[in-house]
Amino acid sequence: MLNRNLFILSIGQIFSFTSPVVSVLLSGIIGAGMTNVNYLATLPTALMIVGTAVGSLFASKIMKMKGRKFGFSLASIINSFFSLVCAYAVFINNFNLFCLGNLAIGLSVSFAQQYRFAATESVKTSNIPKAISLILLLGIVASLLGANIVSITKEFYITTYVGSYLAMSLLTIIPFFFFLFYQNEKKIDEAQIKSQKTILELLSNKNIQL
Repeated sequence: MLNRNLFILSIGQIFSFTSPVVSVLLSGIIGAGMTNVNYLATLPTALMIVGTAVGSLFASKIMKMKGRKFGFSLASIINSFFSLVCAYAVFINNFNLFCLGNLAIGLSVSFAQQYRFAATESVKTSNIPKAISLILLLGIVASLLGANIVSITKEFYITTYVGSYLAMSLLTIIPFFFFLFYQNEKKIDEAQIKSQKTILELLSNKNIQL
């Protein structure tokens, strides 16, 4: 079952998904130290989630036009760069810049969420459930890795938690070098794109059961 593309996607899942874990663990704590307005402390976390939601509207369409390789590589670069932006924001204690960095990280995560769909294109039909399970399982590995990054590197620099974001930047750029060898299997199905509902359509659907 394991082939080159699935191996690359697995690497991407492990390292790319450290960023939402680190963001969720740290952004609220850091935000609270940057602003005196208590209810704004979790704004960076919320913006990361909003970025992921908004980005999901465009990720599939962009990869349909440019291919999975382009989309995943671009996401890795964005993730790594804005992790550095967050590190710098923490260093200079700039709340607005920190919010911007978290929003952009959320956008990159929306592309990474397509890994499981790309995995279905990389294996035989009979192996699709196993491929998806592998990608999702590696998300747990990413969570453990991200949590340990926070504790190990938070004091690596003068300002607390700058090191965490510097380490995250290094980890999230790793998938880029692997995706240079990724082979686009096929174009994304147009029906799949049309079937994805927008946020407004989901919110206006009165038949959704929670």
